[in-house]
Amino acid sequence: MHTARRGFLFIFSRIYRIKPFPAQNLAMIYLFYGEDQFSLTEEINNLKKNYIPPEAEDFNFARLDALKNSFNIDELFQAAEAYPFLSDKRLVVVTGLVSRLGKSALAEEKAAARAATRLPKNGKLAAPARPTTPRERFLDFIPNHMPTTILVIVEEKVDKRDTVFKTVEKLGAVRDFVPLENWALEKWINERAVILGIKLDRAVAPLLREFVGNNLYRLSNELQKLGAYAGEGEMVTTGMVELLTAEVQDSKVWDLTDALARRDYRAAMVQLARQRNESTLTRSSFTRKTFAIICNQMYDLLRISELYNARQTKNEIAQKLGMNPWRVEKTLPMLRNFQPGRLEKIYARLAEADYSDKSGKADLNIQLDMLVAQICLEK
Repeated sequence: MHTARRGFLFIFSRIYRIKPFPAQNLAMIYLFYGEDQFSLTEEINNLKKNYIPPEAEDFNFARLDALKNSFNIDELFQAAEAYPFLSDKRLVVVTGLVSRLGKSALAEEKAAARAATRLPKNGKLAAPARPTTPRERFLDFIPNHMPTTILVIVEEKVDKRDTVFKTVEKLGAVRDFVPLENWALEKWINERAVILGIKLDRAVAPLLREFVGNNLYRLSNELQKLGAYAGEGEMVTTGMVELLTAEVQDSKVWDLTDALARRDYRAAMVQLARQRNESTLTRSSFTRKTFAIICNQMYDLLRISELYNARQTKNEIAQKLGMNPWRVEKTLPMLRNFQPGRLEKIYARLAEADYSDKSGKADLNIQLDMLVAQICLEK
């Protein structure tokens, strides 16, 4: 199939006097994988921007999902072997191909290796069979695919022992998109702000890194929101971040929940009164929001306590519960302030207060102060 196609390209190039593609251009195949899906998507967009003219995108860009039940490997071959129109290149992005082809891959390879070393009854080795399975056909396709096609395979996770992975790594390019941390994340925030045309105060990037974490989608949205609030050409300040970013607003309640965890009744009441006075919400809205955050914090304490007692690390807990690591780190020291079984009792009391409020049996505005007293003073 590939020999016939190359013969056609040779004749086509002679007729239209197109210069043949050099051999080094045959390996335009990429494997992108990792947790940082934002940067991965940006890299694909950059390839599209660099190689596909906007007016020719409809003709030269294809996206396939190999994880769909209806997917057939011939769909990929058809898309990848099409000749570009009004452009020098085509871009084909396929999601989940390695996962699809890699099922039972190691077992298949071991079986093939055993079969290759086993002599038939007549003692003569047979000629190698032509590729028949989707996996074999794709491995045969990699070194022979169209030089005008840029093929990008997108995965969440990969098995580096897989032959498909090794072949793409050898003949193309493999990139692991690892989530950014610490100074690299702050650097990204500042660079993203420049791209978006937003000016940041020096302290904004560290603040966003601490509270929003390395979710680049959230960070990009926060930057756009902050930039719109500040106005064109104006500086985004930490005060704006504290006002508009939900994670920073919620962190103020930590002073209250920390006092509750210490069972420091006086400090808890001082924090509650201060936040009531500073809040722009109505008394009822403030009470419901504060109550909800306290409930969430106590629920998080319960879940973190269970995993911590099961000897899970901070990062493992954060991953399993879908939390930012900073939040888990700040929660762990609070566990020592609770005796076994106390968190369950507190959470049951909060659930009871929530039911009483929703059923009209009690006023949550009055209950909130009583709950603070019960959490801090009751044994």
